[in-house]
Amino acid sequence: MIQLAAIFAQADYAKRLRGLSGAFQSNEGGPSELRQILGFFAMVAAIIVGMLLARAIWRRRGDKCVGQKPAKLFAYILKQLGIRLPDRVLLRCAARNCDLKHPAMMLMSPQLLERSAGRWADSITVKPVREHVRRRIAALADKAFPQDVALDEEESGQAGSAT
Repeated sequence: MIQLAAIFAQADYAKRLRGLSGAFQSNEGGPSELRQILGFFAMVAAIIVGMLLARAIWRRRGDKCVGQKPAKLFAYILKQLGIRLPDRVLLRCAARNCDLKHPAMMLMSPQLLERSAGRWADSITVKPVREHVRRRIAALADKAFPQDVALDEEESGQAGSAT
């Protein structure tokens, strides 16, 4: 049988249901989780937009005229001439140490190449390295300025001095 104390201890079912339904209702006084979730997504969206904007600025800065980046222009010309990587590195070192604003100017005339890269090669103190650098610069000069052009210049110079 049911004891009398157990019957008095039972709560009203209506009160229980009100208590359970109150647990599923949002608190008006506390911060809403929905606001926090929306705020988090807004922050993530702002970070993504900021990264895309920074990337666009970075790309626009990189798309500037190649003439404004003399080292890149010089490297591009050396690649187009078919110069091997070790020789390109060597000539870039020479270009850094020459006094030309655009190192690609060295490839315009053999005299300018000799004056800038040759002077740098002569400043190397270790004799075997200096000789090797001189040979590599001479090989570049032969490739950049073929002998046909040099012979034409000599013939025109001799014709001009004979008159």
